[in-house]
Amino acid sequence: MWSSIDHGVSFSAVAWTLGGWPASVRFLDEQIVFMGDEVGDRVFRSADAGQTWAVHTFTRDVLPGTHAIESLGTSRAWIVGGPAFRGDGTGATIASWSDGAQTWTITTLTDHDHVGGSLHGVAVVSAAELWVAGDNRQVFHTTDTMRTWTQLDGIPAEILHFGGVAVRGTTVVLAASIAPGDYGLYRSTDGGATFQIIDRRVAVAWDPHGVHGVTQTREGDLFVHGYAGLLWRYSRVMLGGP
Repeated sequence: MWSSIDHGVSFSAVAWTLGGWPASVRFLDEQIVFMGDEVGDRVFRSADAGQTWAVHTFTRDVLPGTHAIESLGTSRAWIVGGPAFRGDGTGATIASWSDGAQTWTITTLTDHDHVGGSLHGVAVVSAAELWVAGDNRQVFHTTDTMRTWTQLDGIPAEILHFGGVAVRGTTVVLAASIAPGDYGLYRSTDGGATFQIIDRRVAVAWDPHGVHGVTQTREGDLFVHGYAGLLWRYSRVMLGGP
């Protein structure tokens, strides 16, 4: 783990003694920061910009792998993860809070294709609307504060897993691992009514779970990062153009 105090001009290594596999850093403000554990069952929280850390353990029965974190200011946050592939439709798990992380609510989703697996990406549109995505082409969408969910249908069988999701206006972009050895983007420009693969490329070092996350910029660019140094930039792809 590395940090910068000069807007990314230079970085220095952060001393880390809590173990795990740090992942998905999310600042709620200049001081409060959450960090997930890619393979563990914990979330790390700092109230002093990373100088000291507290640990919350969900246990592996509840949330193994706290893969991705998103927030709305300091009032609400969501963490996605869950058990790996079991083949019974289970695995997709969301932990959320709205009280300063004093208590966590656990939500589990069921894959209607009866395959299941862990979630790896979450995009927060508002307190009521979320998109989540993960193993085995799972994509779920809610518009009523997680009371009900709709699972996306009709995803091409060549897509194996989704590693991240980003939303901007009516544009929804999912970063995917695609058989037999490609990565690419699956995008909608009509709010999720229809999707199509808009980019596909062969990675130098491929892994079926190679995409680990996506980040969009204010200018509409999208960064995709993942396995073996994977880092791609897509210019203005979140603005709905070609």
